[in-house]
Amino acid sequence: MQRTHIPRVDAEPVAPGTRPLARQLAQWRVFLPFYARAIGLQGSHPTVARALLDYSSVLMDPWGRAARTTAYALRLVYGEDRTSVASELRELHRPFSGVGYDGRAYRAWDREVWTWVHLTTAEALVYAVDVMCGPWPRRDLEAFYRDTRRIGVLYGVRDSDMPADLRGLRAYVDGGVVTVLRPNPGTEQLRRAVLRGDHLRALPLPGVVNAAFRHVLAGPSRTLLFGAFPEPVRRLWRVRWTVLDQARYVALLLALRAATEPLPDRLRMFPPAYCVLHERRTA
Repeated sequence: MQRTHIPRVDAEPVAPGTRPLARQLAQWRVFLPFYARAIGLQGSHPTVARALLDYSSVLMDPWGRAARTTAYALRLVYGEDRTSVASELRELHRPFSGVGYDGRAYRAWDREVWTWVHLTTAEALVYAVDVMCGPWPRRDLEAFYRDTRRIGVLYGVRDSDMPADLRGLRAYVDGGVVTVLRPNPGTEQLRRAVLRGDHLRALPLPGVVNAAFRHVLAGPSRTLLFGAFPEPVRRLWRVRWTVLDQARYVALLLALRAATEPLPDRLRMFPPAYCVLHERRTA
């Protein structure tokens, strides 16, 4: 994954509420395919997978882990001081060190790994906006990616390590899927957790209600999760995926879009994001 020279990103601040895709990223429904795709791309990386299982609560408390990640994302998009948030995120990762599943020692902020996590997060968000709200105009997605590069610089991703545009981003991710990602024990643990429905079992619901939810949602939730994976990542996870599975995935996305589209913004958006956008609209 070689880099060509890339001009530095424009570091001019952008007001909260006017940042690219602000209305789309405010919607909780976008984060469902985002998390699924990010898990596939990051959980298959031999270093990231090991760090996830060593330091993250992704298996024991998947909903809490998702809530904390979402809170940081909302602060970066809608907060007044994204520099402080970026610094906080960087410090949060300072203690991370160990040995990856490829046998290589890792520490917080390893250049290649730090870049992979940031750029696959960006790619997963672009994918999620496109499938839940799109097809979305390319110029808006490009603007979002430029803003994502600004955020990367704030918490230590080198500007020269980030592709200049969406085409470069997709080439970077596609190349990494082929050359970097490998099946590993962490991937297998995550795969088994999904197949067992551990994410549904962790829902804070009474036992009988939880069991009913697992019975109804186990199949659709697996389809939504694995459907967001790039096909090579599904193969790494040993997930059999047929034309019928793909049709089910598309149908579930369409049903989710149809069910949530009529909702008012206050029900379709995360409350902090809704407040920022509502205040700007009424100012």
